[in-house]
Amino acid sequence: MFAANWIMYVEERFRLVREIRDEVLIAGLGMDEKTVYDNRDYYAFHLLVTDDETGDPMATARIRPESDFSRTYVGDIAVREKYAKQANYAEFCLRMLLYKAQKLSAQTIVADIRPDELDMYKKFGFELVSEKDGKCLVTVARDSVLWPSECHGDD
Repeated sequence: MFAANWIMYVEERFRLVREIRDEVLIAGLGMDEKTVYDNRDYYAFHLLVTDDETGDPMATARIRPESDFSRTYVGDIAVREKYAKQANYAEFCLRMLLYKAQKLSAQTIVADIRPDELDMYKKFGFELVSEKDGKCLVTVARDSVLWPSECHGDD
């Protein structure tokens, strides 16, 4: 099993977020450290998913409000490879981000994502706004988020 916790930027707890991002985004995907870390980390909420039994950090994601609270940014999802093979933790992280975003005041949810994440975001109602420099800008209205289900009845 796993545990999911929201954390703020506190050096000791953020160390686990950094561990995952370094492994997945910088080493694994070759992203530049300047695009992985920014000053928004200080005021964002970070989702940290850990293994219940071992405490091993499995996945992370980030949510933050726009400075004028007009939009909520979600994303920066990173799942360690050994856990990505076990279950769809990336989608779980996105679900957690969207649930939290719907509780905030901003009417629009925005994400600046990698092209390989686009299909996952579209399942939740996001629409592509633009593509630039290998990133896709997607948005969805807070009240228009879709909640796809993989559950199927035998009826």
